Amino acid sequence: MRPKTKVQKEISLLSKKIPPITDKQKEWGISRSYTQKERSENKRIYRYFVISFRLKKWQVCRFFQVRKIKQEYFVIEPVRLWFDERGAFEIEAMNRFCFSGAVDSWAFNSELSFKKVPVYSDYTIMLPISASKITSKLPLLSRNGLKYSFNNIQPRDVIKGLLANNTFETLWKCKQFSLLRALTYGWGRSLTREDKASIIRIILRHNYIVKDADLWLDMIDLLKRANKDIRNPKFICPESVKKAHEQALEWCNKYEEKQRKIEDRKKLLEDKRASEKYQSERLRFAGMVISNGNVEIKVLPTVEDVMNEGNAMHHCVFASEYYKRLDSLLLTAKVNGERAETIEVDLKLYKLVQSRGICNNNSEYHNEIISLINENMNIIRKFNNAVK
Repeated sequence: MRPKTKVQKEISLLSKKIPPITDKQKEWGISRSYTQKERSENKRIYRYFVISFRLKKWQVCRFFQVRKIKQEYFVIEPVRLWFDERGAFEIEAMNRFCFSGAVDSWAFNSELSFKKVPVYSDYTIMLPISASKITSKLPLLSRNGLKYSFNNIQPRDVIKGLLANNTFETLWKCKQFSLLRALTYGWGRSLTREDKASIIRIILRHNYIVKDADLWLDMIDLLKRANKDIRNPKFICPESVKKAHEQALEWCNKYEEKQRKIEDRKKLLEDKRASEKYQSERLRFAGMVISNGNVEIKVLPTVEDVMNEGNAMHHCVFASEYYKRLDSLLLTAKVNGERAETIEVDLKLYKLVQSRGICNNNSEYHNEIISLINENMNIIRKFNNAVK
């Protein structure tokens, strides 16, 4: 797209005065884009690095793509961003192949031209930046903490953040770079604005540097779900985030299990009619015991028993309301008094539907239980046909 606005025409003239990348700059970018191992491998690896500087009233960010093909390196400049002190920016970029499916399928024979910001802004965000160098800065950016690097954060996010976001500026000056990289894509958690502000104040007050922000944010989310105090530095400023994350996960699982049981109990009380109907229909099976001396099988006589069975066996016999299926007989199989499997029998066809152990897995007694049910289906038929 040719320059249309006054600003674009000004940038176009300045852009033509920018010299090509030097060999020294290429060497710097290549050396910081690949590890020693990657440099020794005969693989095709693409990387990006950024060189930024002030040009009159603009902060210019030049994006360079390095293509390593075997042991040769090729460097091109596919994108150039121009920022003013308000955070507004223009973008020059090479054309792209529209149907390649890749965000950086540049047409190498095309020249830099102006692109519509809403379209190309997303592409620059997704470019993986391996290294960045800032040689000069706009005065306002310098005042707000920008120094010599973008610290592996997208230049657009850093510049716009430092110019328009006080929280970003504070975290940047406190070297919370891992946290800023993660927060670029949002908290992604169900935290209130007050929660977020409080958490940031606490970590800054305690000079706590978040090193693994993704794991740390996940830990905060687990603490919130576990109903823990996420404004307590004891919880949110741990020495070992990994250990604290494991503990938070354990708390969360226990709390959610407790809440699920409370909800199950509430559901049981609210569904009183279904509960009474189930219990009435199962009275005819009172006293029915199927056993081979090792495995003992009995009917679950009440909805509360069905709920307890589901909780103990960690399956959905209660949550999926099997107790409302009056043509399905629900039984529990025990060995030495311990639950082994939960059984469903079709009372119309007198056929075993399923037998499930803990977490829907088969127990070591699975085949024995199935044989025992099938061999004694006549007993189930007899009790089902009995007069209540």
